[in-house]
Amino acid sequence: MARQQQNTVDYFPFLCKEGEAMFYIENKYGNDGYATWIKILRQLAVTNYHYLNLSEYKSRMFLSSKCKINENLLIEIITDLCNIGEFNKELWEQNKIVF
Repeated sequence: MARQQQNTVDYFPFLCKEGEAMFYIENKYGNDGYATWIKILRQLAVTNYHYLNLSEYKSRMFLSSKCKINENLLIEIITDLCNIGEFNKELWEQNKIVF
């Protein structure tokens, strides 16, 4: 019997060498920025097709709670990550989708 196609991942590599983007986010937001970015990556990894639709209040509240920060800070961090090219800026600005 064929195995069902999986659209999530069980793990992703975590590189020990940080780049400029990680340095910037951690420097600007402290541990909140660092932890939020990692938790977003983890949530993307276990979500079908690896995108987060945060257009609904409930989805934003879940993710901000998971990251242990308020909604405004979550949006600010994601916006910065989009502006530095880590997430798709157009999808975020138009649809509040993290990809």
